[in-house]
Amino acid sequence: IKIEPNSCGLVVHDNKISGTTLYHASLSTGPCAAFLKPLDEAIAVYEILRNCDHPSLLKPLGVWKSTTDETKAYLVVEEVCGALISKGKQYMFSMEGSSIYGFSTNGFESFRAIFSVVDYVNNLYRKDVGSSTSEEAFPMLPLKINSSSVFYKKRSSSETHEEVQVLVGDFLPKYPARLVKIKRIQGPTVEHVRQFNWNKTGEYLSSFCGNKADVNLELNVLAELLKSENASYEDVMWQPGMWEAIVKMEFIREIYWIMDRQRDRKKECSFVRTEKGQVLYKIKSSLNVLSCVQQFTDWELKETNLLDSVVLLRDHVSEMGPDKVTLERFLQKSNPDYMIKLSKEVRSLNWITESSALRDENNYMAMFCEMERVEKSRQS
Repeated sequence: IKIEPNSCGLVVHDNKISGTTLYHASLSTGPCAAFLKPLDEAIAVYEILRNCDHPSLLKPLGVWKSTTDETKAYLVVEEVCGALISKGKQYMFSMEGSSIYGFSTNGFESFRAIFSVVDYVNNLYRKDVGSSTSEEAFPMLPLKINSSSVFYKKRSSSETHEEVQVLVGDFLPKYPARLVKIKRIQGPTVEHVRQFNWNKTGEYLSSFCGNKADVNLELNVLAELLKSENASYEDVMWQPGMWEAIVKMEFIREIYWIMDRQRDRKKECSFVRTEKGQVLYKIKSSLNVLSCVQQFTDWELKETNLLDSVVLLRDHVSEMGPDKVTLERFLQKSNPDYMIKLSKEVRSLNWITESSALRDENNYMAMFCEMERVEKSRQS
C-alpha cells in the first residue's frame, strides 16, 4: 500500500467533526476527513475500504504518516458532515410528543443503508477461512458501529427537508472482549463475527431510540432481533419495523389478491371456499382490528380468524381515510402487534418469498400491477 508523503498537501485541522473521531482535513482536491490511527491499523482499514464497493461505505483517499508520531498515521476518507445520531430523533423517527411510532422516511432510508452495509461486509467474510492469515481472505475484522462511527453527509436540502447519505467505514483493529472470550474456547468463526456486526447494529438502534417505553412495539422487536444470536438481513427486512405505511398496505393487498386469484371469474365464490382462504380461516389467531375498523362503517363486521382480519383491512381501509401514514398509526395504536402477527403468519406459509420492503426497492408496485394485468387478461 502506498503511504503518501506529507508533501502531497494533506492539511489536518485540530478540531474533530462533531460527534465523531474524525478530524476535519483538506487536500488540494477539496475538503476531506481523517482518522488518526496506529500505522498498521490505518493501513489495514485503508486496504479493506479500497477493496470494497458499496455506496454507503466510506471512500478511502490514502494514508499519511503523522509528522509528530512515527507510529501513527492519518487514514484519509471522503468528507462527512457529522455523526448520524446528531440529526436527532425528530429527523429519524415518526413521533407524537415523546412517543416513537416507527421510522420517518429519513429513518427508513438511513437504517436500510446501515443494514445493507452490514449484509455486504458479512458476505465478504469467507466461510472457508477460519482466520485472517490468508492473503486472499477478507480480514475477519468486525465493523465499528456506534454513535460516533456512523456518519452522514448532505445529499440535498431545502427549507423544509434535508436528504442525507449515511456512511459507515471503520473497523475494529482486534476482536472485542466478547469475541476474545469465544476465541479462548474455540476461536471465533465467520458466523460469530457476522452476528457481532448485527448485534452492534441493534445496540446502535436502541441507543438512537432511547427510552424503550416510548418506542412502538415494531421497532423494539426489530432491535431485539438484531441483538439476538440469529439475525440475518432477510429476517431483518421481514420485520414490519422496516416497512413504511404504504408497504404494509400493499402487503395486505397482495395477500388479498393471492386469495382472489382462486375465485371464479364473476367473484361469486367466497374467500373461505378457496384453498388459500381456507388456510387463513383455520388460523384462529386474528389481528384484533375489528374495534378499530368498525368505527368507520355501519355494517356489522366480524373477526374470528386471520381470513376475517385480512378481508376487513382490505375492504374497509379506504373508508378509514386516504392518508396511509395516519391510518397505519391508528391501527398501531389499536393493536401494536397486528402487522407483526400478519407478517409472521404469511411468511411461514411461503406464499410471498421476499420481503415487501426489498421488492419495494426493486419497483415492487410495477411488478404487482403487471401480475394483476396478466391475471385480468387470463380471465377475459
